Amino acid sequence: MSIKILRQLIREQISVMGGNPSRKVYTFDDAINSWDATPGYDVDIIPNVNGTYSLTIYYEDEKVTPIRIFNANEEATHYARNFIDSHKLSQQNS
Repeated sequence: MSIKILRQLIREQISVMGGNPSRKVYTFDDAINSWDATPGYDVDIIPNVNGTYSLTIYYEDEKVTPIRIFNANEEATHYARNFIDSHKLSQQNS
């Protein structure tokens, strides 16, 4: 069997399985892991009158950050995502 025919058969099998050759086919949960759906965390991003955004993060109903002010919603979201990721790691390591 030539290499060309073998490659064609492999591609057909992958397409039948519904996968992408660069991805694992046997993924148990292919849902996107979202930082804002992390259990125990509550993120409040509130728009202010002057166009800024206030951010407060709670962990298990306890405030873990003081109120922070950001110029854009994207900046507040980025800070919250980074904070939650680092806080989760510190909670796992303690």
